[in-house]
Amino acid sequence: MPGRHNNRRRSGRRGRGGRGIMNPRSSFNVNARQSMIFRLAQTVTLSSNGSGILAAIIYNDPTSGFANFTEHTSDLSNLFNEFRFIQTRVQFISTIETKGDTSVLVIGYQNRGTSTMATPSSGNQVADNQPSYLWAVSNDTSARGFTVKQRINGIAYNNTNSTSSPDYAGAPGGWQIYGAGFPNSTALLYYKQECWYQYRSRS
Repeated sequence: MPGRHNNRRRSGRRGRGGRGIMNPRSSFNVNARQSMIFRLAQTVTLSSNGSGILAAIIYNDPTSGFANFTEHTSDLSNLFNEFRFIQTRVQFISTIETKGDTSVLVIGYQNRGTSTMATPSSGNQVADNQPSYLWAVSNDTSARGFTVKQRINGIAYNNTNSTSSPDYAGAPGGWQIYGAGFPNSTALLYYKQECWYQYRSRS
């Protein structure tokens, strides 16, 4: 009947409303009580130095100078007043292959304030973190590589315009990486970093 047909069409329109994923670059008003979760990602290449050492930090902090997620700096910080880190996942892919090479990378998660994290100077320093892993990067030829992930609960909100995160708020912590005995000044790995953050507005 015509009446039933019209009801179904109206119901379908209501069912589709409000279910789309919001683009951070879109212009929209944010309710002061509303919070939203965004996944930000980037890809980076890491190389050894002139002495064959790779020492690095992969920060959770999305601000400039650390993880440097442009979506956070350019878009989300203009829409929301506060944010906090939820979880991270990093996938490593080896870019070298040296059969029989015993050089390994030590990868460990450190939950400290952004400004107090230091580039590691030894594998033992990284191994003291919990959790920590060993990866034989030179012998890994798999397409999937090696993946690490970490979720932290109970982090307090921090201002989206802050330039760093303390150890209790915003997006502290990250992955420390250290390895030695690699070819000098050589690209060793390619990684994809994904971080999930919760944003809210208090204006």
